[in-house]
Amino acid sequence: MSEVARQVVDEIVRISSLEVAKMMETRHDALLRKIDNNSKILTDHNFVLSDYWVKSFYKDSSGKENKEYLVSKKGCEFLAHKTTGEKGVLFTVKYMERFEEMERIIKEQKLELSPRDKGILDIVNSKSDIEQAIAIKTFEEVVTAPLIETIEEQKPDVQFANRIRTDGRKVYSISQASKLLKLPYGRNKLMENLRNLKILQSNNEPYQTYIDRDYLLVELNETGNKLVITPRITGKGMKWLENKLRDKLLALA
Repeated sequence: MSEVARQVVDEIVRISSLEVAKMMETRHDALLRKIDNNSKILTDHNFVLSDYWVKSFYKDSSGKENKEYLVSKKGCEFLAHKTTGEKGVLFTVKYMERFEEMERIIKEQKLELSPRDKGILDIVNSKSDIEQAIAIKTFEEVVTAPLIETIEEQKPDVQFANRIRTDGRKVYSISQASKLLKLPYGRNKLMENLRNLKILQSNNEPYQTYIDRDYLLVELNETGNKLVITPRITGKGMKWLENKLRDKLLALA
């Protein structure tokens, strides 16, 4: 998680008390004591502490967890009023510039978020059960539903592709093609239909355009003194038949 993202709590931009201490030119442990003391006063008078700061932890270079506070802009204003003289003025300028910078970065990051990431962010930042329910519903409508629809649309193609090898080494007979395409007829009828569709010539040799596209090829077999032309369909050709011609072939049943 980026440092900026870590310091956005309940959609309120905050900075680490470590950074605040550096701006105030004071020790971090001294600032923690000041925040702890003021927290007691604010709590006793029913002020909401999270408007000013929230307790958090950070890991130092040794991996040890140490306490910190994530301080809001309102919290910095509170601390600035408690700091007098030149230090108070300089601290005010520094924290104001820092918050402006962070707000600019967050705005830019939000513009770059995908619909999925925006949806997740809205769910995470929901402040009530109702807000969360609305965010989840929106996420399902914007992200989940279109994804499911795409998967369902692609499922037939994926299932067909899983049955077809397209590595160039496998070719299919007309009989195999009829079965793979789940046509209600066999080899002879499919050959006839391919001739009617001007894919095969009268001697069952594929037209050259379909050979050039690598949809079909010719296998020559010698029978006695005659050469017999047998058309074969490539894996690429099978996908073409499935996607472009299957409906026509079914209509010709």
